[in-house]
Amino acid sequence: SCLFSSVQFFLESLALGSIEAAALCFDSSVISVHTPLEVEEYNRAKCDLILRLFRLLGNLLNLHPKEAISCVPKLFWSSKLFQLVVSCAIHPQTIGFNVGDVGTMDRVPKEVLGVLKAMAAHLQSEVELWNVLMNQIVSEIASGGTWDLISKLPLVIGGSKGSANIPPHLDAVVKGHILLQKAQLLSPALVKTGKSEGMVVQKLLDSVLSSVNCLAKTSHLEQGTVSPADEMAAAQLLELALVIGVPSTGLVDCLLHHTDKEGNVGLLLYQTFSQTLNSYLVTDTKFLSLMMQMSCKTAELVSSILGGLLDYVTKDKSLKRQYGSQLCSGILSQWTLMNSWWTGGNNEYQLAAVSLLKRVLILEPKALLQASPAEQEEVVNMYIALLEDKAPLSFKSKVMEPLQYFAALPEAFLQKLKGGLTKMVGYQFPLKSSELVPSTPHYIDYISVLDKLLNAMVASGCQVLLDVLMSVLCREQRHAHEDYIQSSLIMLAKKCSASTSKSAIGLAYGMFVNERDYPPEARRAAAERVCLTMMRHCSEVALKEFFADHICQIMSLVEEKLNKSTLEFQLVSKLCCFQFLDVLFSRLSLPLIGSMESKINQQYCKGDPKTGKELTQAVTKAGHDAKSEDLHGDKTMYELRRQYHCAAYNMLTAVISCTQNKLQFYTGFLFKEEPSKGQYLWENLVDLDREYHFAAELEVPIDRKSQMTAIRDEVHALSTRDSSPGAASPPFPRRYLSSQYLADSSLGADISQYDFSTGPQAYPVVSTSPSSDARETPFFVSEEKVEQDALNTHG
Repeated sequence: SCLFSSVQFFLESLALGSIEAAALCFDSSVISVHTPLEVEEYNRAKCDLILRLFRLLGNLLNLHPKEAISCVPKLFWSSKLFQLVVSCAIHPQTIGFNVGDVGTMDRVPKEVLGVLKAMAAHLQSEVELWNVLMNQIVSEIASGGTWDLISKLPLVIGGSKGSANIPPHLDAVVKGHILLQKAQLLSPALVKTGKSEGMVVQKLLDSVLSSVNCLAKTSHLEQGTVSPADEMAAAQLLELALVIGVPSTGLVDCLLHHTDKEGNVGLLLYQTFSQTLNSYLVTDTKFLSLMMQMSCKTAELVSSILGGLLDYVTKDKSLKRQYGSQLCSGILSQWTLMNSWWTGGNNEYQLAAVSLLKRVLILEPKALLQASPAEQEEVVNMYIALLEDKAPLSFKSKVMEPLQYFAALPEAFLQKLKGGLTKMVGYQFPLKSSELVPSTPHYIDYISVLDKLLNAMVASGCQVLLDVLMSVLCREQRHAHEDYIQSSLIMLAKKCSASTSKSAIGLAYGMFVNERDYPPEARRAAAERVCLTMMRHCSEVALKEFFADHICQIMSLVEEKLNKSTLEFQLVSKLCCFQFLDVLFSRLSLPLIGSMESKINQQYCKGDPKTGKELTQAVTKAGHDAKSEDLHGDKTMYELRRQYHCAAYNMLTAVISCTQNKLQFYTGFLFKEEPSKGQYLWENLVDLDREYHFAAELEVPIDRKSQMTAIRDEVHALSTRDSSPGAASPPFPRRYLSSQYLADSSLGADISQYDFSTGPQAYPVVSTSPSSDARETPFFVSEEKVEQDALNTHG
């Protein structure tokens, strides 16, 4: 047809020639001169036509292979066609392609590879055409000319004459060989030249190693240089060797290459060409097994290569999804082969094992959970051995990094982990954090280890880690790292599910009620610095379930009569229980505490409530009796008893605020004392012998701490509701407490947002009509910074 006749003419006369060849088709007697723009436009048009021809040819061979051979004229399948295809693969610039154009060089390899694969798949049965194609490839790659790379191997890259040994256009030649290999055409062509793939690959690797050896000499301050061009050439040759196929054993031998003069050449080879090697190693299933088998002999090299490979896969989402799980399971399944790393006593190798394990778990967090029990036991035993090792805390800080991934293991392993952490705390933690001098190296390492423990606890929600933390926290009244510990406990309470929060609070509560094993100071610390912190920030569901399970025991401790023989234990128990009840009535609404449907009240009444107010009445009576206690001048454990009275008073305040809205209850329970009846208030709450000192702000920096200011938010929310459009005006006049006496003081500026001195337009008042019930609207908790002076820290 005209189409194939035109294509044949194009192949014979124009495709392989320049614009001058096209000009000769018109008038050979005229010498034509062409501008650079004309040459560029001609080459662009010609190259576009060539790529369209390749696409047509590829579609013909892939869709209709038999018809393409039998129906297409034989003159079409000429040597010029195969020469054009091979030339575009190896040296496209000679055909006219603009190799400096990124778009062109992205498109050309795709189209050429497509037609090469089609030829490789469908022309092998056509012996004549196959031989023409093979001969054309051989003539290009083994003719001894410019594009013959194979015969010039191995290349000596690096040194004073390194660049002179690099063939011109090496980049294009290597890419052409890669295209031929991807189309499975290079191997048969090499066989035709009498050279095997293994021999070519070995020569390519020798060329790469020559550049690395030169780098090794440079690093040893010997005479040897490697230019960027040399390094790029070596990278291209390595890529070609990997595409042809490097046996796993050969690659491992290459990476393990070590000489006394140049040092660890294999490690330098990996570090120099890590990107190229990683992209190949991640697909080689045998390589990982071989490297693990060599881990005992070359720990440094194996840890560097496997660590780099894991990092490479972690950064690429597609590789992570495709190979991540397989790579991690392969390492953990052979973890026992690295046993000498942590049993030999070398801290560097031990840290290498921890670092490798951390990378595995970062890549696949569930790898340890999905491992077999034997594999889990091997890893856990290693980790516990490192925790129990008598290495310094700086070493333990690094060992603690993957701690959170162990927290989800089965209970048997968690108990082993707890034992290891407990031994580490016992051997290397001070009895009290105050023993360490801040900013010293030992103090910094101690805080670092503690931070790792806290972070793992928050990330995993593991109660074993909370138990270990309490053993550290409850040794002293205030820890040097107290603020961060408390913030971590708050994060844990907010993050965990209701069931987990309930269990965590129950763990601390269990330590609080254990009078046999723990002194009063430790029990109080567990209650106030763990239990209460989590109670204040956990979900209402968790809080309700906890109190439903423990309200009977809490009330029995509250209602128990004081006994002089066990006075300290009882005071601590009662004080903390009052604080628990304070949180209960502060956080939960009245229907959840004092109603017939209240689960907490039902548990207190043994499932038989009469009025729904049994718990509220019992708590009110216990708090009133405690805060009104007549000491008769008894000074035994005076400060502890005063704090006990304050806790009862605070609890009573929360109960009255939650359940009552009439003035007489506030007056009678909170502000009234009757000495004639032996009911005292203020002298029970305030230390009459103490001299309070309020420092001026200019004398010392004033500490500030968050305090709850929920009541003002509640009033503001209710007033906003009542002041909505269409709402009735308040039936009672608005009254505001004036603070003009404080107008010129800094205290006046601080409290102005809490009183009503700014006028009705800023703080509308809630209607006091009977239909308005503050208890029906949920309150909003907010916190403000208040000065930590003697007044605000009282109680």
